[in-house]
Amino acid sequence: MYGFIMALIFVYGTRFGVLEFSDVVTFSLTVIGMCVTWGVIDGIIFYYIWKMDARRQMKIISNEDNMPREERLSELMDYFDGTALSIVSDKDVERICNDILDCQVESAEEFEADRKKQIQNSIGCAFFGSIPVIPVLIPLYIIDDLMDALFASCLVSSVLLFIIGYSMAKYIGTNKFLTGAVLAGISLAISVVSVFTGG
Repeated sequence: MYGFIMALIFVYGTRFGVLEFSDVVTFSLTVIGMCVTWGVIDGIIFYYIWKMDARRQMKIISNEDNMPREERLSELMDYFDGTALSIVSDKDVERICNDILDCQVESAEEFEADRKKQIQNSIGCAFFGSIPVIPVLIPLYIIDDLMDALFASCLVSSVLLFIIGYSMAKYIGTNKFLTGAVLAGISLAISVVSVFTGG
């Protein structure tokens, strides 16, 4: 979603006359540069947030800081917000977290294997965050008129964002058509607003 938004900021900026480019190649390089840059930034942030959380969780479980058990339990329970444990009862979450506190942390070799997987995930995050630039740019190379090409880019992006939302709906339990329309609408609205707010 953010990859599309990054690309569409330039598309709408050019359509509205806020941005000017001498040719399609210059426009393409600018959009690709923006998407790749933010994709890499997101990948780096993804990795370091994981590493920070993993390090903190290991300290809690191994009791490296000699914290009282109640404090360790409370802090560990907070880490499970937004996971499968957030939809079970507090009593069960507390029981599971107590069991975790009695577990042994993984070895250095196991942690290193996890770290390598997270690096791969970060690279994937950067890669897939940059992919949306492709369907946005394709119309620019098959339609001669720039404004028509940019309109086609917006149309293609809207359709793809709708498809993404439509596909997501089954995982979040919402209406497929409504989710697709909302995702496409929000993405386009953010893109347009960002043009005029320096986004």
